Amino acid sequence: MPSDGPKHGAWDDEAHMGGNMFAGGSGGSGTAGLGGRGGPYRLDVGQQLGHMTQQEKDAVDDASLAAAKDMATKAHAKKLEELGFGPAEASAYEAARDAVLLGATELRAALLDREKRDRERVWKTRQTVGELDDNLLVDGVAGERGVYRRRVAPDGADDDDDADRPAPTSKHGETRDPIRLRFVFDCSGSMYTFNRIDRRLERLQQIALFVFEALDGLDDDYDYSVVAHSGNGPEAELFVPWGPGGKPKSPKERWAVCQRMAAHAQYCSPGDHTRVPVLDGTAAAIRDVAKGRADERFVFLISDADLKRYGIDAANWNAIIMKDPKVQAFVLLISSNDDEAAEIQAKIHPGRAVTCFDTANLPTAFKEIFAARVLKLS
Repeated sequence: MPSDGPKHGAWDDEAHMGGNMFAGGSGGSGTAGLGGRGGPYRLDVGQQLGHMTQQEKDAVDDASLAAAKDMATKAHAKKLEELGFGPAEASAYEAARDAVLLGATELRAALLDREKRDRERVWKTRQTVGELDDNLLVDGVAGERGVYRRRVAPDGADDDDDADRPAPTSKHGETRDPIRLRFVFDCSGSMYTFNRIDRRLERLQQIALFVFEALDGLDDDYDYSVVAHSGNGPEAELFVPWGPGGKPKSPKERWAVCQRMAAHAQYCSPGDHTRVPVLDGTAAAIRDVAKGRADERFVFLISDADLKRYGIDAANWNAIIMKDPKVQAFVLLISSNDDEAAEIQAKIHPGRAVTCFDTANLPTAFKEIFAARVLKLS
């Protein structure tokens, strides 16, 4: 690393390869660009891609890395302050929304139909058969047999004379809990770097808008949150919190989340200097979604299939995915490597991993896995 440390670099409207003076270069040292080492953040200006070796990247001293991270943190904060919703932002939002609107509308109709059907059924608790009721675990330890619950029609009397214990009631008056959903998006630096090649970051933004559109106004029945994993950590940034109060409702609020995703990918720490948090991110999402009352619990994690590079065994990932029987966790893999993707899928429980080789199909693939698992449509 040069003695003058990390910097944005000068701009002369030229694409540079190597060196440590200019911004927007490729394979250089200490400046904002792509494929270099020790730069404070990524900067795509259409330059030719060129990558330094991992050995060269690992040779950067800790002080330079710390200085680069501090510079990235400040630049990220400034970028967030600049995000607005002028004509350019409105046009970008409409283009991204239009790409998924039909699919989101179809899924929303299916969700509303399920809501209508489920509203006609209630939980009957203190049953001797059915689904184990978490709230009666102590009773089960004490020997009580009626520690299960099951769905019945409002007038569905049965042979069990035990009194029902009411569950929370939504604004519609039905006695049931919401479906709890956690979306974990890969917002690592590679999402920004390779966006120019396969538009993966733009597709990720489209999926976010797909979620916002499909679940709009269904807060009583579907509680969801959205988080990023990246080189900054397994829960690097919370984009949408649990509960109806934090859901993005207006076009400006929704596009602001998409802009934050892009900004995070541009300014986050590189994954090659930190442990890839995909395993910890999956585990954290499963723990989080398991909290609180819920009819069903799902985790949907979107990430690349680059596990070998970081020495991650997909079997370990599968163990995390399948650990909690109350939570159904699924991964959607962005991959350009057929062999590695096939190897990952072979080690993950059938139906829990889907690979997308063409990012143009990413929103559609997400819709299909969501509908098949949440709505039981296949």
